Amino acid sequence: MNNSHSKIVIFILALTMIGCNNDLQFTINDGLLISNATIISANENEEIVNYIGHVLVDADTIVYAGTELPTLNGNYKIIDATNKYIIPGLIDSHVHIGHVIALKDEHYETRPDLIKAYNQQLPKSYLYFGFTTLIDLDLRDTTRKQFEKASIRPDLYGTSRGVRYLNGYGQSFFPDNIKFKIFPKWIYDSSQATLILGNIDLSKHSVSSVVEQTIEENAIALKTYYEKGFGGAFNWPVPSDSLLINLVNMAHLKQLPVVMHTTSLDAYKKGLVANIDVFGHGLWHWEGNKLNTIPPDEVSLLYQEIAKKGKYVQSTMRVILGEYDTYTWSLINHPDLKHVLSNTFVKWLESEAGRWPQKELQELYSKLKQDKKTSNIKYFLSFNERVKRTTKLAFGNDVKLILGSDTPASEGIGNVPGLNGFLEIQALSEAGLDNETIFKAATIRNAMAFNLQDTIGSIAKSKRANVLILNSNPLLDISAYNTIETIIISGVPHKRENLSATYQGED
Repeated sequence: MNNSHSKIVIFILALTMIGCNNDLQFTINDGLLISNATIISANENEEIVNYIGHVLVDADTIVYAGTELPTLNGNYKIIDATNKYIIPGLIDSHVHIGHVIALKDEHYETRPDLIKAYNQQLPKSYLYFGFTTLIDLDLRDTTRKQFEKASIRPDLYGTSRGVRYLNGYGQSFFPDNIKFKIFPKWIYDSSQATLILGNIDLSKHSVSSVVEQTIEENAIALKTYYEKGFGGAFNWPVPSDSLLINLVNMAHLKQLPVVMHTTSLDAYKKGLVANIDVFGHGLWHWEGNKLNTIPPDEVSLLYQEIAKKGKYVQSTMRVILGEYDTYTWSLINHPDLKHVLSNTFVKWLESEAGRWPQKELQELYSKLKQDKKTSNIKYFLSFNERVKRTTKLAFGNDVKLILGSDTPASEGIGNVPGLNGFLEIQALSEAGLDNETIFKAATIRNAMAFNLQDTIGSIAKSKRANVLILNSNPLLDISAYNTIETIIISGVPHKRENLSATYQGED
């Protein structure tokens, strides 16, 4: 684990320093001192600090961060991080860890080796790219329990199951005898009461009931949806304004932030009316020609209102850009793929059978596109440009953008765990965000959006010891996020190469 630039030494005896004041004397039981690094962090006012100093950890908590070297007694390790950069662990606030890419339901029986290989690597893949905290926006309890069996893993928070709308997005894909099992938490408008058949206890689907369920399931936020059909590809019912307002008001009374699935101009308007806290996607659907990449003028006005009210937006650019990567299957050649997927799984993606999502997506676009003479690729490139332009527009109107990748948004190769978050960072940069904004979007802003700022999001006393040691400065070059040397999760340091899917040693 040692090299010329970063050495870890275990001390049993006290390290005595001359001239330190009493406030910088610590007795450590199970500690870690990271010294001589450039520390980069942001506070709750979004002010970025940047100084050469030291970070002291005891167990899983930061007990000191500053320019002076503390005096220590007890048991601890030292990492000499001279010429390195220390930043808070990254937060991806939009993931779905229970979804497996490129596998159908039948593969759970026919290819259990693929499921096992994927799930075993999954937590390490996120950590490999520095994501020490994940927020799952539709988290099943069984998924949480499975994920938490891993000995090395990011911290996981969630919304529990999302609150769907009766027969709307999600439920509409399944018959009545299945949809309520797959999407058990839902609400309805009074006009829909006659559509609900069978022995269903409607009291469990009132607004107050689903909010209470969400609280009982230890959620940190409530997730709901407003989706008419992906820009006209489908035609789904959506909740009334009054129902959404009631849901958000009830959640706020219980101190729950509300995240809403929003991809269209109409959905963004409804989100503002309902007073949601987080717009869960970028805005890439509006009326008119699908090849038109120029957002309507009212989009800027919407962003101005969102900024004025202090709401947050997850651009989730990789939903669209990743769909293009699935259509072309281009990520199969990405040099970092081998670090986040096992060799077994990569070979599956290289096989004819493993490329089924690409074929299905190609067929779907050929079927749904309005202009049969225009190539599918042109439609993809148009939507890629839409999400870039609207993200840039949001940034230009001072919207609080936060990092959410929606991993995996679909079944294909476009949203690979861990790597997808780094690609989201690159996409934000390409859309015009400056490096400081991206840094805050991936750290303190994400924490504040979900009321986690007292625990994570910055390097400060009493915060959780989720820390990254980088070889380059992310404020100067976003490629620095791919120069991680050490990932510290809950106070325990892990060399990055040990988290790679190529690593053959023991955990």
